[in-house]
Amino acid sequence: MAWVHELNSSDGLYQAEENFYYREQGMEETVLHIYRPVKCNGKAPAIVWFHGGGLTNEDQPEFPMSFRDGKYVMILVRYRLCPSVTPQDVIDDAAKAVAEVFLHAEEWGIDPRAISVGGMSAGGYLSALVGMNPALLGKYGVDHKKILTLLLASGQMTTHFHVKHVLNYGAREPLPVIDEYAPLFYVSKDLPPILCATGAPGLDLPARPEENQFFAASLRAVGHMDVECYTFQDIPHCVMVVDCSAPYMYRFAEKYLAKLSE
Repeated sequence: MAWVHELNSSDGLYQAEENFYYREQGMEETVLHIYRPVKCNGKAPAIVWFHGGGLTNEDQPEFPMSFRDGKYVMILVRYRLCPSVTPQDVIDDAAKAVAEVFLHAEEWGIDPRAISVGGMSAGGYLSALVGMNPALLGKYGVDHKKILTLLLASGQMTTHFHVKHVLNYGAREPLPVIDEYAPLFYVSKDLPPILCATGAPGLDLPARPEENQFFAASLRAVGHMDVECYTFQDIPHCVMVVDCSAPYMYRFAEKYLAKLSE
């Protein structure tokens, strides 16, 4: 089934979509949809974005449109889903996708120092794991600390609920768990700058705003000061979290992009 997304080249800012298969040629479940600016001098910043869907569904990509400005290379990631593969396979897909962007950065006109990674919901969860667990990108010869910023929209910071279900956590399944499948497990002061955003308590998924706030507080507690956390009142768990946070994400990425030239 064709993956549906709304990004196109009709505004004249971007070249036609390019596809890069990061597992097997023609394997539609593991493809990067790449949009390069028309005016790309070989040193463009990039944003790599993961869709949501609970690790089981392909939601339409909820891309933060503030980055569609003719400056950033925009890369949408398609990845395999449970139950066709295991949660570990999904996580590895996310890591390999990001690694390929770093490994092909110069070829694609990207500044390898200026690659941000983010996503919505399950995509935020995957982005956080890839950016925080050094073993995931390290497997492909990439240092996770080279990510410019992590941009997390309503991501689960404890172990993902579907991971707990598939791996048979038993009585622990309905409870918050922080183990090797949880971004919170990898909290450290030595991480990329992180922005997280959620909808409102009681409207976003249960405990999602609170655990993101705890995630940000935990980062600060260990000395990671480059973190911002936003809770958008009256907003549920939906694309509106991305819409509301997109200007904040853009400002955040631009802040650290500017530091590269200092």
